[in-house]
Amino acid sequence: MARPPRLNPRWTSARLAYGPTTGELRAILTQMQRRLGEDRVALLLGIPMRTLRNWRTGANDPDGPARRLIWTYGCLVFRPELLRTFFSIATWGRFEEVKRERPADDWQI
Repeated sequence: MARPPRLNPRWTSARLAYGPTTGELRAILTQMQRRLGEDRVALLLGIPMRTLRNWRTGANDPDGPARRLIWTYGCLVFRPELLRTFFSIATWGRFEEVKRERPADDWQI
């Protein structure tokens, strides 16, 4: 089986720069737990309850894919407007996409 291509280093640094902080992830997990219950959040994320508790208390930090999963599920439940465009998902909802109008064809001499 062929190896998947490596991620461009610029995208890797953007992921780290714009991704949610550990504190933001803990807040999302706490909100999800209040709304759904600890057992349902663990089931939704596909992790043991002990891992969820460790993440929430700060004993351990989630890795990259888990961070994206927590953020995505948190957005689905609490802030679905952040999942409307690929740009928003790629930048972790940190920026608004600027729509530029095409310039008029008035550049004639």
